[in-house]
Amino acid sequence: MGSVGSGTRVSYVQVNTTWDDGFEWFGGSVSGDHLVSNNAGDDMFDMDQGFTGEVHTIFGRQVATVKADPNGFEWDSSLSDLQPATHPVVSNVTLCGVPEGKPNYGMVLRELIQGDIDNVAFTGFDYGIDLRDDVSTDLSLTDSYSWGHYGGLANAAEADNDGGVDEAEWFLEQDGNVDFDE
Repeated sequence: MGSVGSGTRVSYVQVNTTWDDGFEWFGGSVSGDHLVSNNAGDDMFDMDQGFTGEVHTIFGRQVATVKADPNGFEWDSSLSDLQPATHPVVSNVTLCGVPEGKPNYGMVLRELIQGDIDNVAFTGFDYGIDLRDDVSTDLSLTDSYSWGHYGGLANAAEADNDGGVDEAEWFLEQDGNVDFDE
């Protein structure tokens, strides 16, 4: 969805076995609910280029991977032009991955994204979370649950630019989050 405005609502849609992302928002402020991404070729839910909509009650499941780095969430803004910042409000999410050693992540959050993420259950990826490219202080992830990742909640060997943030510590310091594998 490219620059779809707030007057549009996408509800009760399933995307099944795609070559690329299950759902992807390029800017705009469209809202969505009851969305299912089943076996996306790449990311389940990709938000970037200033997307500011509200998305809730979503489910993503990976059966097999097609692309090199399929993730549950992959969210971006822009490091070179910070406006508009991607700032979604997302809640009531279940993300189920397939560890394949690529690596893949339940959530890749990067490039100064902002947002409010609440009530996410994510399991079965190579790793749970990867923060990249300068982490915004206007990003919250609360009341969420992680377990069953092949390599754990965070990849300690990851050498990307995240400003020195320890992803596992960041996750556990926020309100109501639990890593059941800890």
